[in-house]
Amino acid sequence: MAGFNTWRGRCALGVVGACGLSCGGSALGAQAGPSIADWNRDGEVTVVDFVLFNNDFQAGDADVNGDGETTVADFVVFINEFKRAVLS
Repeated sequence: MAGFNTWRGRCALGVVGACGLSCGGSALGAQAGPSIADWNRDGEVTVVDFVLFNNDFQAGDADVNGDGETTVADFVVFINEFKRAVLS
């Protein structure tokens, strides 16, 4: 599955993967399983998740949308989910 390794076991959007989680079809939609924005998977979405994601993004290891590349599209998906999680 594209994005599985870079997600450290998380599933790409709209995909049920080897991890057994189904992550919603939209970064802004409801999701079953952990939030994309909870980058360190500690159960909370905090500034630490943003910093860790940013570090991985700059290292080219943040393929959120599962297309096999880390691009600005991944950053947009993450920041939208981060904003949704923090503001809800």
